Amino acid sequence: MKVMKLDQENVVIFLPNFSFEVLNRDVLEDYFKELFLKLEDCYEIEMNGFYQIDIYMDSNYGTVVKIEGDDIPYLDYFDHSVEMSIHVNKDHGFLYQVEDVLDLPSEVLEKSSFYRYQNNFFLQIDSSVSKSSYIRLLEYSSLVYGEEARKVMNFGKLFHKSLC
Repeated sequence: MKVMKLDQENVVIFLPNFSFEVLNRDVLEDYFKELFLKLEDCYEIEMNGFYQIDIYMDSNYGTVVKIEGDDIPYLDYFDHSVEMSIHVNKDHGFLYQVEDVLDLPSEVLEKSSFYRYQNNFFLQIDSSVSKSSYIRLLEYSSLVYGEEARKVMNFGKLFHKSLC
């Protein structure tokens, strides 16, 4: 688990090789209650108020959780209480932004589609690759998900589509 604190109220959590039981809302709520307690204890992030939680899942990477705090005045009266709205996004997969595609293993190149968007290269894995090739891809790339990935897929130029 990697926690990236954007500011006092916004956090992104990377959970490689992890998937939620998305059909059961009670399980999700219980998980986030425990997660908020861990964030307070281990990372000294104070969690109270209302939070928008966006969950992005990918079969190759795992899960990315984006937690954004909202300022709602009436919740200030309830000290140390948390309300949350949870959204599971399965519409778009993850992309990997790379500087040089030649640094990547041939297996990744063969099983991926490539996009060019705003003078950057992005790839999308179309079929499974070996663990060693995937780790090398993670080493040479930055993970792109959510709205940014949607923009690349919709407005970027697809210049290589895998045959897989």
